[in-house]
Amino acid sequence: MINKTINDNKLILIRSLLIFPGHVEKFFLSAKKSNADAIVIDLEDSVPSNEKDNARNSVISKIDNKGPKSNIFVRVNGIHSGRFESDIEAILHKDLTGIVLPMVESKEDILFAEKVISKIEADLKLKNGYFSLFPLIELPVAVLNIASIATASKRIIGLIFGHEDYLLHLQAPHTIDRENISVPRALIPIAARSIGGIPIDTPYLDIGNTDGCMENVLKSKTLGYSGMLTVHPSQIEIVNNGYSPTQHEILEAKKIVEQVKESAKQKRSITFSDCRFVGPPISEAALLTLKRAEKILEISKKIKD
Repeated sequence: MINKTINDNKLILIRSLLIFPGHVEKFFLSAKKSNADAIVIDLEDSVPSNEKDNARNSVISKIDNKGPKSNIFVRVNGIHSGRFESDIEAILHKDLTGIVLPMVESKEDILFAEKVISKIEADLKLKNGYFSLFPLIELPVAVLNIASIATASKRIIGLIFGHEDYLLHLQAPHTIDRENISVPRALIPIAARSIGGIPIDTPYLDIGNTDGCMENVLKSKTLGYSGMLTVHPSQIEIVNNGYSPTQHEILEAKKIVEQVKESAKQKRSITFSDCRFVGPPISEAALLTLKRAEKILEISKKIKD
């Protein structure tokens, strides 16, 4: 699956997930005008302690003024922060897509979050499961518990990797080659795909290094990620392009699909594309590529309109 059903049963596709501090109005204005597939109002790490209440209290008005943005999330403070329940009570809104849940440790954290959210949904007279969950996998213990976290709730639409806290708790340095984050980075898309969810890669923090960002996205795509958490609007075009099927991939996919159809007409079970055997997995991958390209084209038309 390349997408997940959420809220009003519309298909969601996320390549760029732009996160910004919830207490800074100009960042919100920039985010809602951007071409990001989804935006995240942050109430956690990027917000100073003395601004957390202001950030929280501004969420509803931001959602009311989100413009054409259809996918809007809020990263609340973690379940063990002492602010989680108050955050949830203050920010749930019918036009909110869901919650980015940081510092998750186990499936029990997901179940607790679900219980809190379900109560508010009932108060708002919304169906149970209306709001989605996007857990952040950013602790070593979460990496060890990743399968049980991913399957803990039907609200979960995917998983996001956060490498900064992971390295902090691992007591490991940041490295240019990023080899020391290779294990969780490889596991997260596996867990997300196992539930038909969306895997979102950790942000690339060297904002001025566009070539490095592009290389990082290409690597990420080979691991199975659908998109990346972005920290600056300047990264969005690189990220959107990088996670979109290339023209070569689209043409190759069309060729494979046509050859499979022709083989079916001739009642042949073996299909070749340029001397390469095309089995069912390759054929299905080609169909997914075309569906993804079609969805991206649809999003592009909406933005232009």
